[in-house]
Amino acid sequence: MPATPIQRLACALKALRYVERRRLPARAGVGPTAVQRAYSEQAINPVAYIKLCGALGITVSTGESCPARTLGEFDWDAFALGFEVRRRLRKLTLRAAVLETGLSKATLSRLENGRAVSINGIIAVCAFIGTQPEHYCLTPGMCPVKRTDETSGVAA
Repeated sequence: MPATPIQRLACALKALRYVERRRLPARAGVGPTAVQRAYSEQAINPVAYIKLCGALGITVSTGESCPARTLGEFDWDAFALGFEVRRRLRKLTLRAAVLETGLSKATLSRLENGRAVSINGIIAVCAFIGTQPEHYCLTPGMCPVKRTDETSGVAA
């Protein structure tokens, strides 16, 4: 079994026929370059990685077979909230969470602020939270809800 997430994805892509691989970007909602890069075991955007795994019918974390599905955009804010809630419920400082996840403090700080992290970071944090990365994907076509500041009515 391939060791890294991109190697698992590349293995699944190489098992496809050429015609199927050409149709995959439209089915997954990603660009053809992401498929080409993943096929060549080059790093790709973590959201594209998750969408490709969904379209191929493999789990993001382990590469095991699951039903193929179309995934929407990744909700970074919900992911950040899930991490922060889990960390606070366990009464862990950010430094203690660094030791448990194996990620850097900068990565976890970025994540808590709703900013993108690598697919390895997503997988490590999901293991810490106890969920799967697919759970943080919106329904296709749905956009995230913008918070509105109650006092000023300005989008936050």
